[in-house]
Amino acid sequence: MSLLEYFFVRRRAKYASTYGTLLASRSLNNFSFHLYKVGIEYMEVWINNRRKSIFKIKTYKNDTCFEPYLDDIVLNIDSLMPTVSINNTVK
Repeated sequence: MSLLEYFFVRRRAKYASTYGTLLASRSLNNFSFHLYKVGIEYMEVWINNRRKSIFKIKTYKNDTCFEPYLDDIVLNIDSLMPTVSINNTVK
């Protein structure tokens, strides 16, 4: 990656972290991946943990980027259900 390419990758990553919403993060080998929702697009920022630098940014227009993150989602059904007290009021 040239210095100019690295500059633009860093600017895009900064934009995603400043104006986007972090949806998920995951790690694999020496990389960490951070998925952001930015406007109508999704941006996945790849970080090389060994070098402590941004490796790549991938942009998606649809939800195909969610697939690698699905295994990390843990739902606790009990926490989603409202509790009912003795007098039948919902808490």
